Amino acid sequence: ASRGSGGSHLTKGTFRVIPCSAVCNLSIRFVPDQDANALVDRLTEHLTREFGRRASLNSLKLRVVSVGDAWIARTDTHDSNNSSSSSSRQGKLFRCATRAVTDSWGVRPLVIREGGTMPVIHCLSAVLGIPAIQLPMGQSSDAAHLPNERIRMKNLYKGVEMLQRMLGYLAEDSTGAPSTHLTVPHAAP
Repeated sequence: ASRGSGGSHLTKGTFRVIPCSAVCNLSIRFVPDQDANALVDRLTEHLTREFGRRASLNSLKLRVVSVGDAWIARTDTHDSNNSSSSSSRQGKLFRCATRAVTDSWGVRPLVIREGGTMPVIHCLSAVLGIPAIQLPMGQSSDAAHLPNERIRMKNLYKGVEMLQRMLGYLAEDSTGAPSTHLTVPHAAP
């Protein structure tokens, strides 16, 4: 997807200005089990080959700003025999998150694989050696990451409620005793 471009523009009148350069920024998302660096290499080879076929006197410059790994949420809710294992911790996290979403919204969440490359989540999970999860707070109509991005107040309040509940459930799950510090905010006005 093109995230922005630069080039010619309309001036007053009917003339076009021919620019001295053109710029295009790309953000490429990929699926699990694809190698990000291999994709960058293939894209570079493709663009270089296609640009070369045009026999242009212009030049092509490619610059990769960042590359990240895909992150896949593990949605298992069972515990393995080893309670300190990554699988067991992920199971507890997902179970508590599911319970928090259900109790906050009054409906069990529909678990889907959605989104794209989430390098920061993968990095934090790998570096810290802890499981990660994303909680739903917005709606598909929120125009996420666009200039007119928004979130409804109700979703914001429910998001705070979900996080409070989840943290309480995680504490409860770790100790076996109910959390005594769980406070749920009032509903959004």
